[in-house]
Amino acid sequence: MWRGLLTGTELRAGCAVLAIAVAGEDLETVEHAGEIFRTWCLHLEGLFVDGGLGRARARALAALTISAAEGAVAVARAEQKLEPLDLVARQVIAAARKSGQLSA
Repeated sequence: MWRGLLTGTELRAGCAVLAIAVAGEDLETVEHAGEIFRTWCLHLEGLFVDGGLGRARARALAALTISAAEGAVAVARAEQKLEPLDLVARQVIAAARKSGQLSA
């Protein structure tokens, strides 16, 4: 999804939730961004559990995935290249495979 959005916008798009979390000045809005991230992590954690991971590993892998993707998008935009996104994607996939979540 992020690759398509970044290439479709010539690396101009990013995550509005991350932008608010980092630069938002209104505490209520920043807290709302945190709730959105928590919701995404809980959803992804549930998918990992459904795929066979234990709850603790699923929670950790979900946090890694969301945090890594958000950071990679920000760095890709700043550097104006997709390489950071690709590098992070490969590492997250490797971590998921190591956890037994994805087949090779």
